[in-house]
Amino acid sequence: MRWKRQFLRCRADFFAGLTVALPLILTLAIVQWLFTTVSNLIGSVLFFLPHEITRNEAGRMHWYWSLAAITLTILLLTLLGRFARYLIGRKIIAMVDTLMSRVPLLNKIYLTVK
Repeated sequence: MRWKRQFLRCRADFFAGLTVALPLILTLAIVQWLFTTVSNLIGSVLFFLPHEITRNEAGRMHWYWSLAAITLTILLLTLLGRFARYLIGRKIIAMVDTLMSRVPLLNKIYLTVK
């Protein structure tokens, strides 16, 4: 009985620790994925800059370019949000929604995400 009680206590402690750590781990993983994805996308836009400036010896983008990519993304999303608040922006977004909902296969993904 004593071993069983200790096992149950250890199991409860493990799940309590998992409950505390899992959201933090998932958040950090999502932020890292987002940071890497955005910096890679923006890195392809920086094709006009020499690789010596944007990349290190391993071929990975320098951290400050990744930070610039995140900053640029935030700025662009803010501008898109401002644009979407006005009448012409809403009309263009409605046209894009209509177009995306008419494309086979893509419409399933787009409407689900939307």
